Amino acid sequence: MTPRRFLIFNISFWLVAAIVLFINSLPSSKTHLDVAYTRYIYMMIVAMLISAVLTLIYKSSWFQGSTRKLLWTALISVLAALLMAVILNPILYLMLGRELHEVHLEILITGTLYFTLLFLLWSALYFQWANQPVHRQPVTETGDHRRAFKVEKMGESRLLQDRDICCVIASGDYVELLTDSNSYLLKETLANIESQLDSERFKRIHRSTIVNADMIESVVRKAGGAFELTLQGGNTVQSSRSYKMAVESMLPKA
Repeated sequence: MTPRRFLIFNISFWLVAAIVLFINSLPSSKTHLDVAYTRYIYMMIVAMLISAVLTLIYKSSWFQGSTRKLLWTALISVLAALLMAVILNPILYLMLGRELHEVHLEILITGTLYFTLLFLLWSALYFQWANQPVHRQPVTETGDHRRAFKVEKMGESRLLQDRDICCVIASGDYVELLTDSNSYLLKETLANIESQLDSERFKRIHRSTIVNADMIESVVRKAGGAFELTLQGGNTVQSSRSYKMAVESMLPKA
């Protein structure tokens, strides 16, 4: 998801949520409509800021590599909801001219519950729009502990063994799996694919490229600490100097 798409998604979701909650609260807010308006404007602003932080967590290598993404998503949503309740309810009480010590625990709990539902819904929609699955459906594991990816080409499905992959390249919302004679697009994130590959054989050499060390035929040093790697089948990929040590670890020892 591009920054522009995320901004549109984030604003749209919390604007709709604020409008729905405001309409739902009208029967009990008729005498304090100004407070209700302000409360849901604050809610929208705070929620968008918290959601921006959530995207950093969901994009992190820790979350991408986790085998319990659903559990962590639920826990993160609860913590985000609790933070929302702790921030918004005191603001509401102060606007009504009440003291902070008058904020009852039951109100915080109730607020946390419905904010949790909102953050869970937001997370589910975010994962869908960002093409960031919370499970590993495209991947199976064979008896010898190798990985196999379910791919499709020209309407034909097959299992692509990881040993046949020369490199993996990020391509927008997809990753491209290159073999010595073909290429396959898979709707996945590079970080998620990386977490499922054998780290001893598959090394990231660029922020958008992972190579299979067993498929490297030659390596040429370039200026500035970069390398050009030629893989089986004739494919060539460029490393960035940030991954110089990763490439050097794959070179034959003298």
